[in-house]
Amino acid sequence: MDHIRLFNQIRDSKTIERAFRYALFDRINNDYYFDYFEMRYVFRNEKAIISELLEELETPEKYIPRPAYAYYPPKTDLCYRRMIYIPFKDLVVRYAFVIIFAEYLDCELSPYCFANRRAIGERATDEFLKQFATETWPAFCHWQHDSIEKYPVLLRTDISAFYDSISHDYLIQTIAKELSIDEDSIVLSVFRSLLRIPVISYSQLSRTPQEPQVQRQGLTIGNGTEGFLANVYLKNVDEAMEKLPGIEFGRYNDDMRIFSHKREIALHAVLALQELLLTKGLNLNSSKTQIAENAEQLEKLRSKIYQPSPSEGAQDEVEEEEAITQEVVTNNLLHEIDKPFDVFDRRFELNEPIHKHSNAKKFCKFLKDPELLPRSERRPEHMLTLGNILTQWQGNGRSASWLIIQSIFWKDIPQDTQRTAKKILFEVLQNQEIDAYSYYRLLHHLVKRRGKTPKFRYIDKLSNDEKQKIQVIVPSLLQKPAFELNLIGLYTLKVLGASHNELSEYVQIHVPKPVGEPIKKALSYLVEPIENLPALEIDTEEEPDDRPEAY
Repeated sequence: MDHIRLFNQIRDSKTIERAFRYALFDRINNDYYFDYFEMRYVFRNEKAIISELLEELETPEKYIPRPAYAYYPPKTDLCYRRMIYIPFKDLVVRYAFVIIFAEYLDCELSPYCFANRRAIGERATDEFLKQFATETWPAFCHWQHDSIEKYPVLLRTDISAFYDSISHDYLIQTIAKELSIDEDSIVLSVFRSLLRIPVISYSQLSRTPQEPQVQRQGLTIGNGTEGFLANVYLKNVDEAMEKLPGIEFGRYNDDMRIFSHKREIALHAVLALQELLLTKGLNLNSSKTQIAENAEQLEKLRSKIYQPSPSEGAQDEVEEEEAITQEVVTNNLLHEIDKPFDVFDRRFELNEPIHKHSNAKKFCKFLKDPELLPRSERRPEHMLTLGNILTQWQGNGRSASWLIIQSIFWKDIPQDTQRTAKKILFEVLQNQEIDAYSYYRLLHHLVKRRGKTPKFRYIDKLSNDEKQKIQVIVPSLLQKPAFELNLIGLYTLKVLGASHNELSEYVQIHVPKPVGEPIKKALSYLVEPIENLPALEIDTEEEPDDRPEAY
């Protein structure tokens, strides 16, 4: 392939415009977090941003990614994800590359590679990928359900620290091979620079921002491009596993399933899988590698039913035995396969204690489902449980924070439940033991613009005394070493009427020193001249607050 032509496709104005739309949709609808100051600037300056990017890419050897920064949503109650917030301009360029790569490579990916596939039809105008909760994940689940009709053995496994372990060099080599271009071509040289992002993090020891550290390995969790690149990275693994006899192999990101007729075939397949992964610097997660089979049940069934006879009914008995055997296999494996998000029927009694992370997650799903619990039947006790989840089971803070805000403001929630939810909100915001990301989500839901005409924010529905209370609480949150919390705190104060000078004073007094680049950049957006366009505000009406987590 002509690498110059390829690069010209990437930096074509139409590609950059598409990439802008994808980045904007991704940031508002899919990201765990976005910077309101940056997005306000982006909404008002689309033409200027596209023009500046086209100018930058005119001299690609001088293209330098801007500093990104890290934030840490809880993954479980004890561990955190390290997610990277890429500056919007660099996210657009990243999308431009992936758009063109995908035009050549997506059709070559395995049909059993279910995650992060290109959107099609009208949806592809604004969305780069198919939707996780309603399209790709259900397809993966349905494939598993079909497979247990055919196979009595299921082996589940995943890759240990997948995104963090992806080698930039191996990824470049893979793309170069697939596109038949040189690894040192200008197109891959610029792409390599995009992968090597300078990342700013707070030191949790000194509670101060560190100097940017260039990311020399791994993909940046937190945007929609890395999933497609991960599929390309594992393309030859998928192809090799498809060719193994006696198995059916499927993958969703790093989650992999192997179906087979016999245990030994599945075990041989997982050895082959491990061998393939090791060549890419990856390995399986031993703690999550499990096999499910029906040997004991099948043996009991055979000893009871299978009695060969030369009689005329012998064939009927064999067919009956096979049918019953498959029914036992299917029933036994049903609880081992993944389920679509709308397949859920777990109910909770009032005041039922939460003893583990998985139950906290299920409780949030129960509370969200109007078929299991109509919103008019939410009780104060449910709100107390949500408060407990935010303090003790913080891996579920993203869901619990929305349920609390929803329960305060939605009209079909009983008044005593609303009062309790509001009490929990203020208690949580003043609880110094809550993780930073849960604070962020609560403030995000309060300040997000909603509705059609007129627009409103939930924070507008609070009384003046309650708004004053928020103003008093936020400075203590600005002191925490977490960029996402610093920035949402400042934006909350802006929504409550703080001027640019007052925000600068809040930064000077409360934000950890030295002041990090993300904070300085946010303040700069308030004083930079803005293109002569209508003053657009961020409209995130389409963001489903209770969207299932894709990460």
